[in-house]
Amino acid sequence: MCWPCLFCYSNLLPVARGLIWGFMLSGNLISLPMYNGSCPSVQPQLLGDIAIPLGTAQRQADRRALSLHKETAALFVHGMLHRMGYDHEQSPADNRRMKAKEREVLSSLSQNC
Repeated sequence: MCWPCLFCYSNLLPVARGLIWGFMLSGNLISLPMYNGSCPSVQPQLLGDIAIPLGTAQRQADRRALSLHKETAALFVHGMLHRMGYDHEQSPADNRRMKAKEREVLSSLSQNC
């Protein structure tokens, strides 16, 4: 699978959200699908892009007493899971499922990196 990741300035994220979804809202990442709807010519292993604003990631890392490296890894995994169909905003059960998968992936990464 291919996971393009863009690191950007924090002030660009609300603007990008406004252009994409029609409302300006800050956040800690944008996870974009490669396409919307049926598009058989798109390679299935290309699921989309992830944009992480480094200023926001640094503030979150400081608040959580983590390194920027660990925080960006956590944000990347979060965005990757969104691209794979996980959605923590649908229900408490979905939130628990996604958080468990995040812990599993991050644990695997920390053991293998």
